[in-house]
Amino acid sequence: MELFRFLTAGSVDDGKSTLIGHLLHLVKALKADQISKITALSEGDEVVNYAWFTDGLKSERELGITIDVSYQYFSTAARRFIIADCPGHKEYTRNMFTGASTADLLVLMVNVENGITEQTRRHLKIGQLLQLPNILICINKMDLVDYDEKAFNQLKSDFSEIINPAEANHFFIPVSATKGDNLAEKSDRMKWYEGATLLAVLNNAKKIDTTDDSPCFPVQVVLNHENETHILGNVFDGELNTGDTLFISSSEKSATISKIYQANKHVNTIKPGEYGSLVIDTDYAIKRGDILARKKADLQATKTIKAKCCWMDETSLQFDKSYILKLSTQEVSCMIKSVIESDKTNERVDLNTIFTAELETEVALITKPYVESKTLGTFIVIDPTTNQTVAAGTIL
Repeated sequence: MELFRFLTAGSVDDGKSTLIGHLLHLVKALKADQISKITALSEGDEVVNYAWFTDGLKSERELGITIDVSYQYFSTAARRFIIADCPGHKEYTRNMFTGASTADLLVLMVNVENGITEQTRRHLKIGQLLQLPNILICINKMDLVDYDEKAFNQLKSDFSEIINPAEANHFFIPVSATKGDNLAEKSDRMKWYEGATLLAVLNNAKKIDTTDDSPCFPVQVVLNHENETHILGNVFDGELNTGDTLFISSSEKSATISKIYQANKHVNTIKPGEYGSLVIDTDYAIKRGDILARKKADLQATKTIKAKCCWMDETSLQFDKSYILKLSTQEVSCMIKSVIESDKTNERVDLNTIFTAELETEVALITKPYVESKTLGTFIVIDPTTNQTVAAGTIL
């Protein structure tokens, strides 16, 4: 069955976790003990707090926010789904960028009472920068405005000024994540809405074609288990099979996959986007940040990167400052040497500026143009003094 990946994003308290929790409940993807536990926690409330299905950390429940990406899974008759429920605070924007880099669709949540916020714009720009083929804008909390059609149409009109219909398929759906309106079934309280439900869009939206003969495997963790070295990570841009020969970026040596594991089970193939553990037939030193690839030509390293970027910090870009660049599992120091082109008329690169830049890294990185590989063609830039994600980019 086809695998479809999507993520939720938006400002804090726009209802991302509630929407996902309620959707999982409607498609019967939750276990009886989960339902019982959350129902008990919601006792005394008018409605069940569906956000608690996905906000698994106690600290998140106490604060009422999502502070990490929460991955959820469910299936319909049409597809298997992986959901990334991303945090709303700007401090965690890097998590949203990571989730978006492999997604087929972005579900952008907007509170109908608050409208388009700074974080809404930031998340939309990331989706546009990553050229996601589908952007689904859920105008949420319609129950708070008595399901008013005019409120929905006004927000839809506001979005028309900041989206380009030619760049992606855009869907607008009025929903109540708390009460379930237009999630899996059409709402009787919004008969004026003639479009599809959230679930119908997910079942039918265009999927990114990931068929390729150039798979890469960014190494996340290396573990020793039962006298075997297990290399953990996700495969991208193709599939890997037992018996495949892979080249190792740090040594340029080759090794053969002797075993593949998923969820502690032995398998013969790991498909694009899936997580797994590889066992190779040699004892070469492999570490986090290494890239394994079927073709040696896919492991070309460079210190100079030309990229299209989005600046995401209130502090302007400093050209004489050393930043941290993260690309897949690779992490190095870098400097932004020059801005080639910008969407702002002034020379400053400040919040939400889209610009083309030349970056120089301290250590050579394995990269590819974004049009060839989302995994090796996207990166984030972090300010080491604040640990804030200040920029995201796609390699040209």
